[in-house]
Amino acid sequence: MKAAGEDPRQERWGRLTRLLDRLEFGGAKRLRSESARELAALYRAASSDLLEEVRRDPDSATTEYLRALVGRGHGLLYRGTPPRIWPAVKRFFARDFPEVVRRRVRAVLLAALVFLAGLTYGAVSMASDPGAGEVLLPFGHRYVDPRDRVAEEERSRVPVGLTALGGTTFAARLMTHNSSVTYIAFALAVTGGIGTVLMIFANGAYLGAVGADYVGAGQGQFLLAWVGPHGVLEIPAMLLGAAAGLILARALFAPGLGGRARALEAAGKDALLLLLGATATLVLAGIIEGTFSQMHEPLIAYEAKIAFAAVLGSLYTFYLFAWSPDLLRRRGRRA
Repeated sequence: MKAAGEDPRQERWGRLTRLLDRLEFGGAKRLRSESARELAALYRAASSDLLEEVRRDPDSATTEYLRALVGRGHGLLYRGTPPRIWPAVKRFFARDFPEVVRRRVRAVLLAALVFLAGLTYGAVSMASDPGAGEVLLPFGHRYVDPRDRVAEEERSRVPVGLTALGGTTFAARLMTHNSSVTYIAFALAVTGGIGTVLMIFANGAYLGAVGADYVGAGQGQFLLAWVGPHGVLEIPAMLLGAAAGLILARALFAPGLGGRARALEAAGKDALLLLLGATATLVLAGIIEGTFSQMHEPLIAYEAKIAFAAVLGSLYTFYLFAWSPDLLRRRGRRA
């Protein structure tokens, strides 16, 4: 029996509270279809009760209780669906990343042209004046004869960094270095893109000088097999980071008629997508560089490593400039 003066509506308010507890702590899957329908009906009834109590006495304890109950119900029943990470990741790699590369292809090509100019400058300077190596060659190559370096690498049956204890650390160190170059090229957008251009040119010059040094010593095949497997990913990733910086620099310093805020809004999203894609590419490149790239003859034939680099580079180029999820759908319809 109900106590005298007890509100007969309290029973369904209590039932609504218990269903909301189940929804909050167990999720929608914990509610059967009958319970879900009951929850909706109880929520509507409680909302009507709240309106009635507000008209009667907006400051009563019952009104405050119902405000809290209905507010909680509204928050649980109409909250957005929690974001699912995996579908977003798939959408990014299947569509968003390659699409933004094509949409911003002019910035990517500009970064590539600057890098090629640096590469050419470094190679020509080194070939015409070996003394230029004092300035152009990275420190680790400056005082080492390429022939001695190749002989040392080929004598080692377990390449440096691939021991059981050192492999992970070596790959992580390479990924950190390569990522820093990409991020710095992006961050130098604050210089109006001038710093970005200079950094990409300098990295091209370093690689061109190293290439000329090894080719001049008759070790061009070794260098291609050494740098190629990871370079076909690492260099494009660096260029994508630079392109992101150039896009942002243009929005900052030459926003156009729409104004800086609107230009930054459009450029910022594309620049972030490019940088995220470059980061993912660098992770894969770092893994390859810390393992497969460090395996030389007689462990793996140079021709096999060069072929691997050619195939990987072709696939990555196709992915960036020709891939679309629609290709699979069209193929499925034809089948």
